[in-house]
Amino acid sequence: MIKRNEKDIYIQYLGGASEVGATSIFLYWKGERILIDSGARQVKDKYPIFEEINDDIDLFILTHLHGDHVGSLMECENKLNLKRMITSPDNKSMLKIALEDSQKILKSDFEKEKNEIKKQEIEKKLDIYSSENIDRVIRKMETKDFYKTIYLGKTNLKITFYKTSHLLGSLGILFEDGTYTLFLTCDFTESKKFFHQKTEFISKLKGKKIDTMITETTYGRNDESDEILKEKTLTDLSYGINKIFKNEGNVLIPCFALGRMQEVISAILRLILEGRISRDTKIYIHNSPNSLGIKYTEKYLEQSLDILAEELTINGKNYFEILNKKQSQIQNKQRNNFSLLKSLQKKLNIARYNPKEIASEFRKAEKAIFLIQEC
Repeated sequence: MIKRNEKDIYIQYLGGASEVGATSIFLYWKGERILIDSGARQVKDKYPIFEEINDDIDLFILTHLHGDHVGSLMECENKLNLKRMITSPDNKSMLKIALEDSQKILKSDFEKEKNEIKKQEIEKKLDIYSSENIDRVIRKMETKDFYKTIYLGKTNLKITFYKTSHLLGSLGILFEDGTYTLFLTCDFTESKKFFHQKTEFISKLKGKKIDTMITETTYGRNDESDEILKEKTLTDLSYGINKIFKNEGNVLIPCFALGRMQEVISAILRLILEGRISRDTKIYIHNSPNSLGIKYTEKYLEQSLDILAEELTINGKNYFEILNKKQSQIQNKQRNNFSLLKSLQKKLNIARYNPKEIASEFRKAEKAIFLIQEC
């Protein structure tokens, strides 16, 4: 690592700079040490280069819950001294499920592995992902709402989270100290195809002097407008569904990435409400109570009623007025025990399937779309 003095501002990517995966950014700001994200790759060398860090970390910031940004969080916390950890409330509310999901995968790998050396390696990882360690990290993780300021260290570094549209809870970060301003967009989606929380940092930062901006984007801008892309997607999707239904088949759509199922549900419902596919179409999502994907869908819908209503308002008629009326119940759901997903199921022909019986349920169903989300 490059030697620094206390007047320096310095950024080093420990992973993710020229790849998808293992995103982790070390930021040195005039004596303050900040680490942003700790992702993992889907290859043998999974983790960021933690060995480059030989100091305590004053603040760790988690931007969102995709694996390329959070996939090595437990390893990072185990290797480095993270004095403080912070993220948005939505991220923290789902973090334990994400970490426990990784724990389940490791346990499954351990049971299947025949090679004794590899088995020992998995066992070491399981120690890091113990329930006690997961609970400790969750307790350690603070939250800060968007646009609420954090002040760090003797330089009084001002840190503010801004909404991006990549995933529910995802954030961009503004750093200011009175003499220099840096904005990290982190992973964001400028194009709002179907069902994202709105990107606000572009309008919120308008007119503000930013000395340096570093951007990361999965989709970014396209040459075609959002509406053209949306219509092309809907046309292709409706054509495929109708062709399969005509041949008396059913549709299976993988939705493995977090946030993807919400977009797919939104697109299918729009096609149903516009009459472009049969109104008898039944949507199946799996019934696992501990599924990260299903829990995320419920959380996403609870937090995104305004977006859902906007996206599915057709010809001036809001088909989701009933859901908006239930919003007060959602906010007090402990007393009312109200589930938005249950309301969706009743109103929109959404059913649950048993993942272990999917083959037989898929064969028996008629005019059905099965959404597969194992994460």
